[in-house]
Amino acid sequence: MEEMSESERDALVAQLKAKWDSVNANYQRMTHMTRLDTCGQMRRKEGGENALKELEANIEKLTRPGPVYIKGL
Repeated sequence: MEEMSESERDALVAQLKAKWDSVNANYQRMTHMTRLDTCGQMRRKEGGENALKELEANIEKLTRPGPVYIKGL
């Protein structure tokens, strides 16, 4: 295991936040639909919700104080 550098950590957090913005924009378009008629629409909405939760959890983990360790391949 090796420790992730602060610059790598900051870059990864910035990428995750950009991804969150993109997913959130798509999710917001879906939530303004007053009627979700098909299973596909409902699945996309649920997928967006799950993706946002996962991204938020990852951002939270990386912004905590203390070192972040990377498992070697």
